[in-house]
Amino acid sequence: MKFVLKIILFGVVAFAFLLLLETSVLDDAEEWNGHYYQVFSTPMNWNEAKVFCESMGGHLVTVEIPAENEMLKELIASANAEDGKFWMGGTRNIDNIWRWVTENPIHDLDLENATPAENATKLYMDINRDGQWLTESETSQFPFVCEWENVEDAHDSDL
Repeated sequence: MKFVLKIILFGVVAFAFLLLLETSVLDDAEEWNGHYYQVFSTPMNWNEAKVFCESMGGHLVTVEIPAENEMLKELIASANAEDGKFWMGGTRNIDNIWRWVTENPIHDLDLENATPAENATKLYMDINRDGQWLTESETSQFPFVCEWENVEDAHDSDL
């Protein structure tokens, strides 16, 4: 069963990559503080978006400082997505601890005022709510932002 799911996931990511193939990985990337960020407007579920970013040498976007969050809000707003929701690289483990996909802890995450969706274990930013971070089930389909720590990490997908 796991093998079949992996094949399906690979097929979905490969199809999404073909949709995005018209640009090189950093053609439209935004450089900020030595990192590179690129918005991908094709909606995917959280796991597909994670695999897609990793296939190009990056990861789903993480936020370490408030200035990075402000830059990300501007970048996402400029993408003009219809519903304004974009996956980020935040995930909650079975111990109810939030971490970035880079394994760094998520600081300053205020989920007390949010109403998490049932079984919500993934993090997204809603630009229509002034960049508020919210939680959602990993099966929801949103656009996403990939981040590269440096230009040497970035490469076109091998998918």
